Amino acid sequence: MTEIQSYAIKNIRVVSTLMIFLCHTVFLFGETVGLTAQFFNIAVTVFFFISAYLYSLRENVSAGGVLHWYKKRFLRIAIPYYIYIILLFVLYLFLVKKINIVSWITTAFIISGITETYMPETGHLWFITAILICYLITPVLYKIRKNNKISALFIIFSITLYFPIAFFVKDIIATYYCSVFEFVVAFFFLEKLINKLNDKSGIVIGFVSLVLGCIIKLLGVRYFNSTIFYTKFIVEICSLLIAFGIFAAVFFLTDVLKKIVLRLSKIIDFFDSISYEFFIVHMIFIKGNFSVLKLSNPFLNICLAFALSLIFGYLLHILSNQIFKVTKWKKKH
Repeated sequence: MTEIQSYAIKNIRVVSTLMIFLCHTVFLFGETVGLTAQFFNIAVTVFFFISAYLYSLRENVSAGGVLHWYKKRFLRIAIPYYIYIILLFVLYLFLVKKINIVSWITTAFIISGITETYMPETGHLWFITAILICYLITPVLYKIRKNNKISALFIIFSITLYFPIAFFVKDIIATYYCSVFEFVVAFFFLEKLINKLNDKSGIVIGFVSLVLGCIIKLLGVRYFNSTIFYTKFIVEICSLLIAFGIFAAVFFLTDVLKKIVLRLSKIIDFFDSISYEFFIVHMIFIKGNFSVLKLSNPFLNICLAFALSLIFGYLLHILSNQIFKVTKWKKKH
């Protein structure tokens, strides 16, 4: 991967992080503007695309073996996660003095998204469970990819299985399957699609895909809203189209605007480096007992929540990295 391609991925990650933040804050501007949250929420699918794309560039997990790869991936995800929920637990224990033991236990085991027993300010962390499932199956995907016939059968099976799960299985299970499905689709196809495009065609096709997805979604809301066909089929198709559109457009725009991107490299590097930690902490400042959205001006509310998310995301990033380095040192000694 070239330097500018690396920055393309960083830009996509930063854009997606900002979209998630907006998804959770646009309601401040009223019901009409709040509807855009449905668009911004597609950033979750883009996150799955980013991970799938990066891993699809490799031939296998790592030279250290599957178990080493699992451990490294888990620690990178889990260390910031556990620091956050431990601090949150302390805050609730001493300030709110109200604890739901079941929700805290399921959160500790990173299964609260599956059991739907969230502790406060952690509802958005269902994504952590989903991405860990994606990591779990990634070594299997490498093996499947080595054989074209098996790959084709696996994709057909995944698509076929999607329909009974989406339409007949409990919503939360269907949500997780859809997330893993998006990861699998991106793993097998996204790199190939990107490689076939150049800057001009990539930007055009990206924007066409994005606009087409938005149009289909608007028509779906107009004619099929609240039906199972809309929630389980149209929404997923639109998520894939819009996520691909965002990914491709930002990817190739980065190359077109590479001089500007390289000038802003330090800023991009900073935001990218703390994007995961920002995602973890931002909700505590938006909803619940510790929300800072108390001002009359919605714009100032959003700026305050954003600034605090940046500060505490950065602090969480620094602390997590120090703990991660300790775990690596212990392994060597």
